[in-house]
Amino acid sequence: MKPNGLTILCCCFMVAGLAAVAQAAELPSGFRLEPIATGLDSPSDVAPAPDGRLFITELKTGDLVQVRHGEVAAAPLCHVDVETTGDAGLLGVAVHPKFAENGWVYLYYTDLTAGTNRVARFTVSGDECSDGATYLELGGSAPYVRNGGGIEFG
Repeated sequence: MKPNGLTILCCCFMVAGLAAVAQAAELPSGFRLEPIATGLDSPSDVAPAPDGRLFITELKTGDLVQVRHGEVAAAPLCHVDVETTGDAGLLGVAVHPKFAENGWVYLYYTDLTAGTNRVARFTVSGDECSDGATYLELGGSAPYVRNGGGIEFG
């Protein structure tokens, strides 16, 4: 099948649009992009801990991984069983403002069993993570729902 003029015109607009997006992604003078970790499976959020670690959520695995001095720990810090349809999964992480004292980390995720979005609090001690306690149940999720996921203290 031979492409018609409309198809070619649409492709030209798509290429022009992608070029504009690529140009808009250029960094300002004096800035540079540097990877903070490699080998992750679908990272979805990151939160710094006061001790210098970075906590990174992996959307589809349900793992909270920690990065220390640029190295990803061999084992996940925490794990939650997540629904992975559409936008569902492990969506967000927030470190409590008094983390140095209480070790609390909050995860926002779509629970595999209940199919609901929830926020749960975990206690991190060294390289260990306690079982989470549900802090907030947000109701049902559907694969076509935009779940979001950013959680912050402020």
